[in-house]
Amino acid sequence: MNEFISKQIEPYNDLTRELFTRGAYKDNSVYPKGGVIKARKGSLDDGLVVEIVTIVDDEKIVAAKYRIYGCPHSIASIEWICEEIDGLMIDDLNKIDISSLKNLLLIPIEKTSLILLLEDVLDEIRLQLELK
Repeated sequence: MNEFISKQIEPYNDLTRELFTRGAYKDNSVYPKGGVIKARKGSLDDGLVVEIVTIVDDEKIVAAKYRIYGCPHSIASIEWICEEIDGLMIDDLNKIDISSLKNLLLIPIEKTSLILLLEDVLDEIRLQLELK
């Protein structure tokens, strides 16, 4: 198959493949000092479970980790999110634009529920931070 046709049918772009394989923010249960906030959404029955663990110290997210069960787009998305929020001041968490993932990772329309689930996870983290 020639390269042009191969690229036309490839479901994952270069950024998706890079984030999917990198795994820099996978939860290894080793956390820096700080308060631990966890948010988990989804179900195995639906084929997608997402958990983000954030470590907060002095109004800053000093670490972000994830656990996930899902497709390559979902794994790449959660890797991107953790990279974006790691090191953020808590007040800047609202600046994360999850909807931009659709274009960055070329997530197909039939996976829109992935974006909604990721928004729910970030909303849960925001809520827990507000309650602290």
